[in-house]
Amino acid sequence: MKLLYLLMFFLFVFFSVLSGCSDSGTVITPTAIVATQTPAPTSVKTITPTPVHQTINPTGGTVTYGKASIKFDAGSVNYDVDINESIEADDYIPSISTDGYLYDFSLEDPNAYNPDHRATITLPLEDVPDPDIDGLTIYHSKDKINWESLGGTVNGEYITAEVPGFSYFTVGEAPIKNPQVDAKIASFVTTTSPGASVIVISNGKIVHRAGYGVKDISNNNAITSETIFHLGSMAKQITADGVLMLVDEGKVKLDEPIGTYLPGLSRFGTNVTVRRMLNHTSGMPDYSESGTLYDQFADAYSKPYNQDALNFLSVNGTMKFTPGEKHAYNNTGYDMLGCLIEKVSGLPFQTFMQQRIFNPLKMSNSFAHPNPGRLSAPNLAHSYERRDGQITAYDSSRMDYLGGSGGVYSTIEDMYLYDQALYTDKLVKQTTLAEAFKPALLNNGTLYPYGFGWDIGTRNGKNYVKHDGRWLAFNSNYVRFPDQKLSVIILLNRDYDIPDLSDLGMSIADLYL
Repeated sequence: MKLLYLLMFFLFVFFSVLSGCSDSGTVITPTAIVATQTPAPTSVKTITPTPVHQTINPTGGTVTYGKASIKFDAGSVNYDVDINESIEADDYIPSISTDGYLYDFSLEDPNAYNPDHRATITLPLEDVPDPDIDGLTIYHSKDKINWESLGGTVNGEYITAEVPGFSYFTVGEAPIKNPQVDAKIASFVTTTSPGASVIVISNGKIVHRAGYGVKDISNNNAITSETIFHLGSMAKQITADGVLMLVDEGKVKLDEPIGTYLPGLSRFGTNVTVRRMLNHTSGMPDYSESGTLYDQFADAYSKPYNQDALNFLSVNGTMKFTPGEKHAYNNTGYDMLGCLIEKVSGLPFQTFMQQRIFNPLKMSNSFAHPNPGRLSAPNLAHSYERRDGQITAYDSSRMDYLGGSGGVYSTIEDMYLYDQALYTDKLVKQTTLAEAFKPALLNNGTLYPYGFGWDIGTRNGKNYVKHDGRWLAFNSNYVRFPDQKLSVIILLNRDYDIPDLSDLGMSIADLYL
């Protein structure tokens, strides 16, 4: 309590001195900064600093917080803040945190924001994800919604800029934006509504990257390029990659019956092959469809995992059609491919994804189900639906812990890494991966334009592969033009008042083709 009273006394003196200085002409005039209004910064790398006890000296002293050096120029009052402890007060107590941003230095009372207070911020570059330091800038905001780019001077291993205090600040890459893409998203997203994260990749370079709207309408936290979304069925190609990795290792054969690896599914016959499950021509029953089979599955398991699904399908359901007769989208088939990965690799689905795909590609904000801690991920977006006329968060489903048909969370930054890996042998040999982009061969000799988790087609004479996703109230679209090395990825945290995402993705791609 003594510390608190002392703080309040010093801060009272601090603001009294500031008030008195306004007439004496002793207030330091801030250096002019040319700033442009931008959405929330992208490529923000959150650092967990080492807490230290320091005296903040606004007359020119330096406070060291982890690896950040903050030089204050805001008056003549010294005050002592022990940032190992949580300080509670009503107003004017500086707080330092990492609430989804690199560093925050703010006031508890947002009305106390004072643009005349200045701070020179020096931040290390070693934890910034993109080595292209020419594109870096420091941003500041007094509300975490509207951001100003302050630029920054790169000197050796640090970037320095003068920031209006007391405001939030962060370092990241300067936004790479196409106003035509912005306009398309602005047609259905506002700065305070659930929104989107969009990236466009051309010849290995990011040519557009931006977040729109908010990830949580309860606090208006803005969506950035590192906001985490559920991919929905857009993750099917990632499941297919897992299977193809096992093919590369000689542990799985595409034209082998699924029953070879999952004996419980042998009852569906030898023509239900791994390949046919990958391209949705297996004819297997699908418990994800509404009807008797779904009701039986839901009654049997309140929150099913992959093994539960496999056990259920081993004794329930009948074939929908002769394998290879036609294409019929089948989520259950991909859940069984998740079971295949688990059985052959000896790893849980989520562990396989983490160890074999996400970690090697440095997809640091990606994870797969089941993951009980997913709702506590700091950058996670909530998804929203309109229910009874109200915009309502839709955060979970009893089917959340099935992995294979979906079950992957990621960001556009991580998906950029994934997209680029598909041009290499990092995950799957190119000769093996080519199978994923072949149309399905039906029994009558015709081809159906679907590969292994990819719709296949042409647009204006150019070949593409794509896939949409939807789960909870998340929506997604991923389109690739491999010959042109162009990709568009759209992630949404809403399912109301939105355009057809496949059309939107194609219209964005058209801007670059």
